[in-house]
Amino acid sequence: MSAYRKALQIEMDASRARIDLAESLLRRCEGTVLLAQQIALRPEPNRIVCEVIDDSLDSRRSPEEYESLVAAAREFLMDSPLGHSIAKRKLEWVVVAESGTGTVELWNAS
Repeated sequence: MSAYRKALQIEMDASRARIDLAESLLRRCEGTVLLAQQIALRPEPNRIVCEVIDDSLDSRRSPEEYESLVAAAREFLMDSPLGHSIAKRKLEWVVVAESGTGTVELWNAS
């Protein structure tokens, strides 16, 4: 995932030290956190943009399918080691595809 090569990568079984680092980056808006290669968390002062990475070959989804993808990602994030620390932050959800040099927004939940 070249678009996220500078992101801090966190897996579901990450160490407490790594989770603390991710929480610190998000709180201070100092870097992107990539959760289990599925959701990129891009912090901004008033929100966290949650990029759901759609790696399917079918880029033509219906709005309902995108909503379902985001709902599953939201549940996954809240069940993750980072869920409790960002639960009170405003979250904005988008679905993206990696283009090789960056990401392309496919759908925005707002």
